[in-house]
Amino acid sequence: MPNTNNIIQANIDNLTSLWQAVSAPFNSLHTTPDYQYSLIDDSDWPNRLWLNPTSKLLTPELLAKIKTQLTSSSKPLRFPLFDTPFNPTDEALLESHNFNPQFEQAGMTLQLTQSFTTQTNLNMIRVTTESQANQWADIYPSSFNYFIHPKLLLESKDVDFYLATLNDQPIGTAVLYTQPESKISGFHCLGIIPSARRQGHAEQIMRHLLNISLSQGSKYATLQASPLGLHIYQRLGFQTQYTIKNYVLIND
Repeated sequence: MPNTNNIIQANIDNLTSLWQAVSAPFNSLHTTPDYQYSLIDDSDWPNRLWLNPTSKLLTPELLAKIKTQLTSSSKPLRFPLFDTPFNPTDEALLESHNFNPQFEQAGMTLQLTQSFTTQTNLNMIRVTTESQANQWADIYPSSFNYFIHPKLLLESKDVDFYLATLNDQPIGTAVLYTQPESKISGFHCLGIIPSARRQGHAEQIMRHLLNISLSQGSKYATLQASPLGLHIYQRLGFQTQYTIKNYVLIND
């Protein structure tokens, strides 16, 4: 079994690789020696700036470069930092440079060893058509309060976007991003429309996707959880291994 630090890094790599994969078809992925950023003007996601794996140490000089990049951006970019046991976040340094923590997520991992029971009345549809992409994009903001353009769903060929339906009505969204070479499946953008919440649908979506991941040969499942969904993932066996601290730059 890989050691904990390797699993944490695989979790982070799945997330940043997802951002790269959905940005590349639109020439919206930009790389510098220290960081990468994604900026898609007609979408609110990914629109993030993140450090390259080789940029382990956050210095005042690097933060100055990042501030210049963020202030010149045509749209706001979030700046996620991965607070891990091997690379803790220097919060005092960030605060001194006017970076404000916006929200946190728990980086979680589950070793896949057995299949999961599921309900048969929930249907998981992999988005392949313009109509499905529009339905997905229409309901997604009710969970996350930001917009993902449907073109991302159709052009990101290595990323699977799923629409969950109940009695032929769309009730939820999810993204499955599997990296066959590392046998890692990442779960992202899991949301349920308000009228269908507190009925166990989020857990059922996860169970369906976990089984798909097993069928793809994945050995580990990774995700980044908000406090709202933490208990669902813990019930499925996921364990928290690190924290993502998402920062925004405030005016000087």
